[in-house]
Amino acid sequence: MTTVAASVLADFVDLEADLLDDRRFDEWLDLFTDDAVYWVPLTPDQADPRDAPSLIWETKDALTARVLRLGDPQTIVQQPYSRWRRIMGRVRAEPPTGNGDATIAVRAAFHLVEAVANHDAEDLARIFAGTVRWDLVDTADEGLRIRRKRIDLVNSERGLYGVSVLF
Repeated sequence: MTTVAASVLADFVDLEADLLDDRRFDEWLDLFTDDAVYWVPLTPDQADPRDAPSLIWETKDALTARVLRLGDPQTIVQQPYSRWRRIMGRVRAEPPTGNGDATIAVRAAFHLVEAVANHDAEDLARIFAGTVRWDLVDTADEGLRIRRKRIDLVNSERGLYGVSVLF
């Protein structure tokens, strides 16, 4: 396992959160390796995304398509765009969850609030909380990159209508 200073890992987590909150999606996508997977399990104990349904399980290509839809003015659920802010908790390194390659496993708790303009009723604020786990690779040229991102939501088993926020 590669060793990276805790402050570097925390800075990376903060950078990713800032890119998402500021809707700088192209820069955010650049943080992912070409073989990356983005996963939001339906149940907290789910070990493999192929064993049961997931809320989201996407490759980088599918994640890129999701980002394009978020910015598309024809995407009605994002008109006007949602606004969101997240608070990231303490960043911790942990044993890798990948396949034994040179990944750096990191986890942090998070709390995210999304303000959604609802045309049928009062404006709505949705709250998400959970744990994010990253498998990072330390590239020689580009620094840390995300190979796998798993988001375990506290309220994952509840119906999450129109989830368009990126965790």
